[in-house]
Amino acid sequence: MIHQRKILKAIAYAILLCFTSLTGAQPLYAVPANTQTPTGGQVMSGNVNIPGRPDIENNTMNIVQQTQNSVIKWDDFSIGADATVNFIREGHNDFNGFTSFNYVNGGNVSEIYGQLNALGGNIFIANPAGVQIGNSAQINVGSLYVTNKSFSDAELRNMQSKAAIESALARKTEAGTAQLMSLGSITSATSVTFDGSRIVLDTDRLFTSESGGGVGETQMDINAINKNVVIKTDDADKVVLGYSAYDDKGTPAAEGEFKPIDTKFTNIFEKGTKVSGGIGRYMWVEDVFQLQAMQKYTNGWFALRNAIDANYSSEMNFSSIGSAGSPFKGRFDGLDYHIFGLTIGSENDRNDNVGLFGQVGDGAIIRNVTLNGGLITGRNNVGSIAGSVTGSALIENITNTADIDGTNNVGGIIGSLKADGNKKPQAQHFVNSGSVNGKTNVGGIVGYAEGITLDGRIYNLGAVLGTENNVGGIVGHALNTTIGNPLGEDAYTIYNQLGVTGGWNVGGIVGLIEGNSIVQNVANHGDVKATKFDTEQYNYHGTKNDTEWYDTNSGPVNIANAGGIVGKANGATIRDVRNDGDVTTKQEGTDKHYIAGNVGGIVGRAENTNITNADNSENHVAGAHNVGGVVGYLTGTSVVDSAQNDGGDIMATGARTGDEATGKFVTETIRQWSDQSEKVNIGNIGGIVGYLYGRNAQIKNSANRGTVHSAKINDNGTVPDTAKAANVGGVVGKVSMGRQAPTDKNNPDSAGYTTEALLEKFRDGDNTLATIYNSYNTGDVQGYMGVGGVAGQMIKGSVTASYNLGDVRSTRVAQTGTVDPLNMGGVVGDTLAINDGSGTVIYDVYNAGTIGDDEFNYLGRHVGGVVGRLGGTLEKAYNTGEIYNGYSVTGGVVGWWVSGNITNVFNTGNVTVVNKDIHNRNSLVGGIVGAANADTLKQDDNNKDKYSAILKTLSYAYNLGTIRSFVPSDYSATDDTTVPENQRNNINVVGGIIGGISEHTERYDNNNQPIQGTNNLKTIKINNVYTTGNLYAATQQQNRQLCQGQSERLVGRAYNNHTNNLEDVTNAYYIEPEKSGLFSELRETTGDNDRSNPHYNYNFTKIEWGDSTEKGSYNDGNGNSFEFHEIGAEGNDYSSGWRFVNGSMPILNAFTPNTAKNDAWREGHGDEIDSVQYGTAANPLLTIINLKDGVSNIELDWGALGLSGAGSLAVYGGGLTLKNFGSQLGRYYNGTIFSEGVLNVNANAQSTGDVSYSYNLGSGSRLYGTSVNFNAFGNDATLYGTITSTNGDIEINGDNLNVIGSLKSSTAGESTHIDGIAKTPGSSAEITQATLNDLKNPFPTISDVYSYEANGSEEAKKDVVAGSISVDAKGSAEVLYGNMGEGKIDTQGDFTVSGKDSVYVDSDLHIGGDLNLNSDGEIVLDLSNMGNIGKDNLHNSFLDHFKNDGTEGKGTIKVGGVENAVNADNFMIAIDMWDYQNNEFALDKYDRGDDDTLAGDIDKLKINIGGNDKVTARDHTFIWVDGAEQLNGIQAYKDENADSQILSYNFALKGDVDASQLTNYNPIGSGTTTVTGDDGKVTEIENKFTGTFDGRGFRIIGLDVNHGEEDDGTPRVNKHDDAGVFGTVGEGGTVKDLGIYSSHITGEDTAGAVAGRNEGTITGVTTFGNEVKVTGTHASTTIERGKGAGEEEAGSTVYVGAAGGITGVNSGTITNVHASDTVIASEGDAKEYDSDKTYMTVAGGVAGIKQSRFRYSNGHDWRMGHKRPRQEFSAQARL
Repeated sequence: MIHQRKILKAIAYAILLCFTSLTGAQPLYAVPANTQTPTGGQVMSGNVNIPGRPDIENNTMNIVQQTQNSVIKWDDFSIGADATVNFIREGHNDFNGFTSFNYVNGGNVSEIYGQLNALGGNIFIANPAGVQIGNSAQINVGSLYVTNKSFSDAELRNMQSKAAIESALARKTEAGTAQLMSLGSITSATSVTFDGSRIVLDTDRLFTSESGGGVGETQMDINAINKNVVIKTDDADKVVLGYSAYDDKGTPAAEGEFKPIDTKFTNIFEKGTKVSGGIGRYMWVEDVFQLQAMQKYTNGWFALRNAIDANYSSEMNFSSIGSAGSPFKGRFDGLDYHIFGLTIGSENDRNDNVGLFGQVGDGAIIRNVTLNGGLITGRNNVGSIAGSVTGSALIENITNTADIDGTNNVGGIIGSLKADGNKKPQAQHFVNSGSVNGKTNVGGIVGYAEGITLDGRIYNLGAVLGTENNVGGIVGHALNTTIGNPLGEDAYTIYNQLGVTGGWNVGGIVGLIEGNSIVQNVANHGDVKATKFDTEQYNYHGTKNDTEWYDTNSGPVNIANAGGIVGKANGATIRDVRNDGDVTTKQEGTDKHYIAGNVGGIVGRAENTNITNADNSENHVAGAHNVGGVVGYLTGTSVVDSAQNDGGDIMATGARTGDEATGKFVTETIRQWSDQSEKVNIGNIGGIVGYLYGRNAQIKNSANRGTVHSAKINDNGTVPDTAKAANVGGVVGKVSMGRQAPTDKNNPDSAGYTTEALLEKFRDGDNTLATIYNSYNTGDVQGYMGVGGVAGQMIKGSVTASYNLGDVRSTRVAQTGTVDPLNMGGVVGDTLAINDGSGTVIYDVYNAGTIGDDEFNYLGRHVGGVVGRLGGTLEKAYNTGEIYNGYSVTGGVVGWWVSGNITNVFNTGNVTVVNKDIHNRNSLVGGIVGAANADTLKQDDNNKDKYSAILKTLSYAYNLGTIRSFVPSDYSATDDTTVPENQRNNINVVGGIIGGISEHTERYDNNNQPIQGTNNLKTIKINNVYTTGNLYAATQQQNRQLCQGQSERLVGRAYNNHTNNLEDVTNAYYIEPEKSGLFSELRETTGDNDRSNPHYNYNFTKIEWGDSTEKGSYNDGNGNSFEFHEIGAEGNDYSSGWRFVNGSMPILNAFTPNTAKNDAWREGHGDEIDSVQYGTAANPLLTIINLKDGVSNIELDWGALGLSGAGSLAVYGGGLTLKNFGSQLGRYYNGTIFSEGVLNVNANAQSTGDVSYSYNLGSGSRLYGTSVNFNAFGNDATLYGTITSTNGDIEINGDNLNVIGSLKSSTAGESTHIDGIAKTPGSSAEITQATLNDLKNPFPTISDVYSYEANGSEEAKKDVVAGSISVDAKGSAEVLYGNMGEGKIDTQGDFTVSGKDSVYVDSDLHIGGDLNLNSDGEIVLDLSNMGNIGKDNLHNSFLDHFKNDGTEGKGTIKVGGVENAVNADNFMIAIDMWDYQNNEFALDKYDRGDDDTLAGDIDKLKINIGGNDKVTARDHTFIWVDGAEQLNGIQAYKDENADSQILSYNFALKGDVDASQLTNYNPIGSGTTTVTGDDGKVTEIENKFTGTFDGRGFRIIGLDVNHGEEDDGTPRVNKHDDAGVFGTVGEGGTVKDLGIYSSHITGEDTAGAVAGRNEGTITGVTTFGNEVKVTGTHASTTIERGKGAGEEEAGSTVYVGAAGGITGVNSGTITNVHASDTVIASEGDAKEYDSDKTYMTVAGGVAGIKQSRFRYSNGHDWRMGHKRPRQEFSAQARL
């Protein structure tokens, strides 16, 4: 125990200081045993007698050498404190003139704490792992040479003489990086040489040998040192030569001062060259008074000689070293020691520039120190190591656990870090775990950074809290700064681990970054929350009556600028970043709305910023508006490239203005209509970007795999205002551009490209000008209006090469009689344009997701398979998804066609409408377009009474989907007198191409007279189109199951009655239904506007079903016919026309697979391939390969195939092996791969140069084979989508594997149904009147028609076996359910997961055989998601199958190792038992009844671990603890449920716990429980934790067990008798593998970071930077005082309060712990003591008091820099 000086203080302390290095600058050495001597010696040269361990007597090892020179290779060359090693000549007592070269290759540092003697001889010690000569060491030699250079065996054998040794050393010009350090005594007759890189030498302890061979007593002065000592290094700045220069001037020590010696050390060589002028030496600093004295010598060089107890700093009013007037410009090297308990400033004493160093200036070097515990308080520029650093200083290798509290520019390490012109400070290798609190510019590492680079090993473990703006996990505010290391093979990723909370501009890494700044290779794992807001104008573009553009704004909105990596960025580059922490703003009100917007998974607001290779994953991102999975608000010249949202849930509740009392939702109106139908709450929610504003911003090569939505609809079906946020897209919520992309890239204000100019570039494959390109969405999308699978709303801009696979839904319920739109589409919801069509350009896109509500509750106008409302150009687009709507104007491709051209489009999805607005409008449902706007007229600029038509064209289009429209059952067209008479004849209007065409609005002149001819201008042209006749209409019945056909209302037509607006219809064909009598048959019209016949035709040519696959049928008899192209034909540029494939109707030539355009992949396979089919009607991008007879397998090169997006491949007749599988730019493959035989996917594409590959499958991917093998060959892989075996096993192999999709193996005796891959259409599903009228079940699709049944025959089914599934990782294997709930394992056989490092399984499991889990590390089987799917699923599908009840066919959970035997303690069954609504544990959460409980079923599980089948499952079952609230909930549950056994249950941390904001914590296992016995006797039983608490290597950080709070928020101090994370760990209880950092724990009786008392087992625990204190006011432990105790009589009873770094009182077992804390025993408040008691308080580094059962091993402590091994530890202090 180390006693603090007793100065001006009535309360004494007992403080133990223990050391654990986290800086990485010096390794944490394993302290050798006191009797340790070198081991494993092998003579490489010379003759030497090395004694074995039995021959060593009295801890003395005599190495006897016969030859003058020897070389010995050792496994370990360490000497314990009580050991001696003598090198002697044979027959002599000295080593005079002899040489021994000792080389260590065992990988351990050589630690010398005892004596090493080689009198008169030459000793060389070479160890690449480093050499540590401790404080107690004594070395007596003729000469000593210490190096960290490495040598081969051959080189060692060639060292035949001293000259040869010196020559070999000279040839090794590069030293190692390991440290060479000597604090011991070295006596040398001739020379001492240290040869390495980092060298530390105590020059006070260098002596000369007077006799030339004995122990010297003459200390070397600087002159002798310059003569006898040689330093060789690769960097002279890394050399520390220390000496004592402090004069304490007697007492008090605080008045002492340093007296430096100016003479330099000159015998130093840097990279072989002697350093001119030499180097200075460092003055040793040995206590807090010397530390304070440094402030008088701000140019001096200082180094810590030992750890510093600075707890007295609060009493001495410690002042920061260096000020604005006298900045510190010297050097300080902490030598990796700790400064404990440093306190600077206070709440009432705040200054600027506060830290250990206040102001640091040019040339300063500060490195290698840990500030352990304490509190640094200031105003502006506050940090642990430095308040302010300016100029060319070097700050490196700093660790801090002290709490930091300031106002502006507050950092965990440095407050303000700035360049001074060209003088830039270097800052690297920082760790902070202390809490950081401030107002503005608050960072976990640096508060404010300007003009600097922050790199190296940097991470933050402390909570960061800023009350205002610019708050970041690493940096608060950065200007012209680089944060992070360039990405490379060994590049360290800078990260933040804990929560970041601020007002606004809040980021997981940086709050605000500006200027030419870079953020690279960083990650955030902590939750980011903005609690306040700033305001900005919300700008957007709109139109007036579809005739003119305007720019406007909605006034001020609340913005937070919160991002997982950066809050707000302007002019920055952000690359290679990852976030998985939640990002949110504050919620308020009963509706739980978010208060502010601009929230992104990576960046909240990005302006003129490039973001590349950014990944947001499996988290929640939520705010008011402008919320994106990557960026909330993207503007200026910003570009998002290769970004992903992997499973992040993205939500907004609507823009707000004002505070909680005065706030309201903010709306926008982009179209100024009088009915306000398009006035909506601002949302802008996107999977990648929330709001893209401005013509120069761009999104490319990006993917969203998370859900994107407004707030959820209430359980009762009502739509709250928070669910009415508009403009929601799978990739981007809203795009608003005044003009298209500029023609001059260097001039952002130059004229925009025309639509045709853009299209020409897109057709040529140049997508660089597109607003969104090469991006996709697979997540579900939900919003109020403007909802799209890729983009919710687009005002100009362009989309190319993008697609959607997610479902798209609205929360709107349109009011009948209104024109309330949804503007919802599979790719784009809403596009804004004026009548000339100069709007959005959409090219090469498709949708495969379901659109709309199949319950028809949420509805409105304008719903389309690709675009809901089209104002612009749509080219090369298709839809295969099902479409549902309960309102009018719905189309298979476009809902409402306002303006622009449509070409090369098709629809194969079914469209179903129940028109609930039939009282007011016809349904207008079309296979391609729901309704078309014919009112596109242009007024002559010179003659206002003259108008001309703006023609728009629909060309090259076809529909294969079934189009259905129903009239609600309560509608009567003739009898309903409540309906206005002019609306009683409204009908279902269904068209195979267009549902209806609107009328012109007649134009009037200035005299209000009609302008002749304006009503008959032709504005629409249709050519090269066809549709099938599957068109149907009926009346909905009230039971909603069946519909009666209403033949008089059945309308089957291509378009509505306004044929006078059609300029021309040519080359248009109608294919009669395959089955007559169900659908309408088209009839000839009797007039231009004939409503008397509801089934009419206008210039359409009818084709019978049987003729639809013949080319000659597509000829209208008027000289017009389809133009067909052959694959590979000369002149076929695949841009227009048609083509036929096997048994198919015509498909568009524009949709030709890449495999057809470039068939070089076929080279060398002529003997294997029989034929290739390029596309089907169901999937034009499907490539079908038919193998020749006798070919069992074909191997194809993935890169040569060129498959991407939905590009799919099917191989019939044999198996398929794909080599070099991989996707560029981090994208995921989303197509279908089918093999009729075995499918092998070898993911081994090699990254070269700028081309990097990932080996991932997206949510839309589908892989099929008899058996399927996915081999990543040592690469990491993430697998979404589905993998299905049709008659065999599934095997997944790789390095680190994440499976978040569905794996399904074959079921014995069953076939496998696969949609959409058949070569030819099969028999159509039986369509009847009933199926047509059935609205509850999906209607057969074209994909069903092209389905394939693997092993479909009865004979083939007999051969189908039960397949198994295995996932085998060389590293970690994770099989996950995922945020989107897509993870599922379905196998009739065994399911095996192996991962050498770890295994984690939480997918939905359906297993027919055994579950095998194998790892040499942790194995976690998480049942939570099976429970969330439903209690019954958890019990029936999983627990019952593995129940050990003797029933045949039940499975076993088998646990094993990979390369080593399994450790049973590593296996865990985990489950989430938290009630998230009531914020408390619910231990009956998964119980189905009193007799059917989760615990009961778990007890019955059949488990075998490493061959042992006598396993009790409950012993391995743990309840998750996910966050501070749940940690506190354990004891809270016990307090509320006295009879509960919760304290005997097992718990496990799910991740690090940020406890910094937790109040009213009750230690687990504290207090008492009142028990009333059968006899009525009341007993108080002490609560003790008797379960197992497994930290799993995670940490509890920032816990203050005494931080209390009243109900009104008033602070209070909570007092606990037994304080710690646990009160008492009882007998049988275990706490393991847990870290406790930067916490404050005060107990009245006992205190320990882990527990006040331990009666159980504590193992594998690290405590670091905690302040543990006992007051003794309720001391209960008694001891009997013995003789010599002092004033009290022997035998008297003393009541003792105890504090320990691990536990206060220990009577249990403590093993393998590391403690580095401030532990304080104080006298407390004597008034609370009984006057007749004698008391004391004690403190210990591990335990304050040990009792009889105490066993302690493998603990580490460092006392003032001197390590000692300890088998037992007891520290006491008598006050």
